[in-house]
Amino acid sequence: MSHAQNRNKVLVIGREGTGKHDLVKAILKQTKSPESEKDIVSCLLRNKYYTAFIEFVIDDTEPDLSSEVIEAFDELGEVFDGVIFVGDKNKKETFEDLKPWLAFTTKFEPGVCLCIGNNILNSSEGDSKVDTEEIDDWCLEHGFEYIDMDEEAENETTGVHRIVEALESHRWDGMIMNGESPDPIDDSPEEPRDEKWMRNMLESHQESVKAEDLPDMDEVHELHEQLFGNINLDSEDNGLDRAFELILSLKEQSKNMSESERRKLATKVALSFGLQLEKE
Repeated sequence: MSHAQNRNKVLVIGREGTGKHDLVKAILKQTKSPESEKDIVSCLLRNKYYTAFIEFVIDDTEPDLSSEVIEAFDELGEVFDGVIFVGDKNKKETFEDLKPWLAFTTKFEPGVCLCIGNNILNSSEGDSKVDTEEIDDWCLEHGFEYIDMDEEAENETTGVHRIVEALESHRWDGMIMNGESPDPIDDSPEEPRDEKWMRNMLESHQESVKAEDLPDMDEVHELHEQLFGNINLDSEDNGLDRAFELILSLKEQSKNMSESERRKLATKVALSFGLQLEKE
């Protein structure tokens, strides 16, 4: 099924053995998102203004990576709004793998660009350690923020906390603005069924989204297609009546669901509205 893609993915790259998966797990734990061993991982971000769902796409880099390999990502570049590069501080050469990706970050200008200095304890003897001051200067020059996972500083956010802070400070596609009204499937709208109605439905989703409420994004796109597949706001019969009827149907179905199932359905509905509003 084809659908418009949110720009809400984060490319996590680095050589095998630099700790990419462990880093993502640490981010998931910090954000109270469900853990996963997969190479594509959903994550919940939440601050006092919005809730957002992003996906980490984890991939290995190799020494002397050909430009053709990086160019292959060009077809997917528009969906990435973040790049996290992971290197081993005990192996200076692992940081060389970031340089070929500058063409990618220059072209697509992701909003979050981080370079992570990991300390892999089982690094072999004789490896050359990275000069952290040198890599920090290089990152500043090329639009990356260097984060040393061992660094501790008073009155400063460091390590995985700084990574999460950087991610949560960005405005991601598909984010849901926090509100205090009941969730989208609880109340019928009183306003005309137009774009304003859709925005009110989206903003009525509660702030208390939990990790276990996260739906699969394929489910969100499927519901979006059901709700808005025939929408044309420029016509008199714009199709919003059909979306409204389906919302009422979902509301009735939710009465027989558990609380957890209802929250997940409400989140899925809210994200579906978010996808539609991005197209307007």
